[in-house]
Amino acid sequence: MARRASVVVGGRVFGALAVVAALATGATPALAGWSAPRAVSYSTAAFRYVALATDARGETALAFANESDVGLVQTRAAVSVAFVGASGRLVQRTLWRSGDALVGGVAVALDARGELTVAWIDAARGRSGATLYPYTIQAAYRTASGKWSATQVVGFSGPFVGADLRLAAAPNREVLLTWVAHTKNAPGVAAAWRKPGHRFGPESAVSRVNSAMMSEATSLFDSGGAAHIYGTVSCGRLIRTCATMLSSAPRSHRFGAPLLIAPAPAELPVVSFSAPGQALIAWEAGDYEALEPYFAAPYARVMTGGSLSAPVALQPGSPDIASSVNAVAADGGGGTVSWSALPQTYPSSPQTMLAVGDTSGHFSAPSVSANGMMPTLRDGVGDMLLKLGWSGGPAGIPPSPIAVQPSSGGMPQSSPMPLPPSASLTGVVTAEPVGAGAAVAWVAGAKLEISTWQP
Repeated sequence: MARRASVVVGGRVFGALAVVAALATGATPALAGWSAPRAVSYSTAAFRYVALATDARGETALAFANESDVGLVQTRAAVSVAFVGASGRLVQRTLWRSGDALVGGVAVALDARGELTVAWIDAARGRSGATLYPYTIQAAYRTASGKWSATQVVGFSGPFVGADLRLAAAPNREVLLTWVAHTKNAPGVAAAWRKPGHRFGPESAVSRVNSAMMSEATSLFDSGGAAHIYGTVSCGRLIRTCATMLSSAPRSHRFGAPLLIAPAPAELPVVSFSAPGQALIAWEAGDYEALEPYFAAPYARVMTGGSLSAPVALQPGSPDIASSVNAVAADGGGGTVSWSALPQTYPSSPQTMLAVGDTSGHFSAPSVSANGMMPTLRDGVGDMLLKLGWSGGPAGIPPSPIAVQPSSGGMPQSSPMPLPPSASLTGVVTAEPVGAGAAVAWVAGAKLEISTWQP
């Protein structure tokens, strides 16, 4: 059980995660629980669309694309994956190559027994250099015994090369692949499912209602096995957007009607589940011109027993612009919302802010993270992954931009990833929706490296 602090605001007591107390005091993380850095690939070309997955067994998968220009209109491309077992054994494989194509996205997932799934978008190019529509969604998998499947064409997308490709593994080991299709068969978000050891089934439309046209579509499972897909949708006027979520029953492939989770104006929603029907939701709200915000504020609400509390403005009356809004649910309900606050008075520096919500949907007044770390993800048992926002806080800069706050309590445990500019963060992930564990990937020079965390 996680140790909790208490924050009293206006006579209300908020159950705060232990990490909030640690961040408020500027405690220095200790290196513990993380594996030594492991180089999984070398390349002088840029690593693109790096996707990371880990499981409670201590296994990690890293999928990525490499592209290199040849002349003015030709591009060589490849999609590769590296799998590191619990014993530390590294297996690498290039799944796809093309003499002239672009990659529109890469996704990877690990199920509870270590079966690996990789998906990517292939955009072939014509002689003029233009990509050829439609774009192909491909996938392959590796069983827990190490056998690779043949590459499969799962479906198509368009008209954009980037299609918000996502993979999520359910507690029963089924894998859900989603992407923004904009095709006749799936006018909005498309979905395909596969069982362990089997290919993906046919693509299907998640929703055919007006709100099917979703951007930043994100898929995840809760610990009960229900699937959820959420993102930003149009709410009338061209630049007026809100956020909706579609959910299935546990172990079902059928999604219900969209649920409004963030009223307009809203963009960039984040949903974090800690149990079935129990989640924390946060988003950016503000005024938008030409699809770009000139003012944004953090909002949040909680889900308890499947019901939503009222939306709450987390910094009411403040002129600061909020960005990088995130939410991490707590085991008992509620959770922690974090964001970067950019003061509009020059030369003030951005600050990492924290607000804690309880199960009834009340939130504490925002506080400054002392060392600039913000809660980013949780694993299936409540261990929290922290990420450095901007350049630190009043208590200084931690030794690494990534740390884990164990649910069992104690100090945050800093990762071996060095601070920028020595390294560039490419991805973080936790074991979810069940199990414990986390991983981080970064580029240092020509090396793509990873480290895993286990309690």
